[in-house]
Amino acid sequence: MNLRERLAAIDPTKTDKWQNGFWDFEDIGTEVGIYNLYSVDGDKFDVIKEFRLHTWICTDTTVGYHALFLNGEFICMTVQHGRKCDKHYFWNSKEAFEKTRQYLISAIPEREVGCTLMTEKDWDFDPENPPSA
Repeated sequence: MNLRERLAAIDPTKTDKWQNGFWDFEDIGTEVGIYNLYSVDGDKFDVIKEFRLHTWICTDTTVGYHALFLNGEFICMTVQHGRKCDKHYFWNSKEAFEKTRQYLISAIPEREVGCTLMTEKDWDFDPENPPSA
C-alpha cells in the first residue's frame, strides 16, 4: 500500500490524535518558525491530528512515519528513525505549511505588554549621586 492509498484510508475524524496522548507543540512550532508554544492551551490544537503510517518502538519511544492533518486536511508527513534522531517534516504543499503556520500564530494568546513610565522624581535623579539605600 503506497502513501496515497494509506492517506485515503485514514478518517481524520477518529481519535488517534496526539501520539500516545501527547503532542509536542514546540516541535511543529519550531518547524514553521514559531517558538514558545508551551503557553498555548492544548485544546487549541484539537484540530491538528496525527496518525501512524508505519511505526516501531525504539527503546521507549514510538518512532516512524506519521501523517498530520489540520482540520481534516493532510498537511505533512513526519519521519523519525530513532529515539534520539531528529524528526523531519515533509509538507504536502507550501500552502499547507503556511496554513499550519497561520493557525499556530492564531492559537497564541495575546499578552498585554506594559512599561514603566518615568515620573517627575525620575527626571531629578542624579545617576552620579544616587540616594543611599
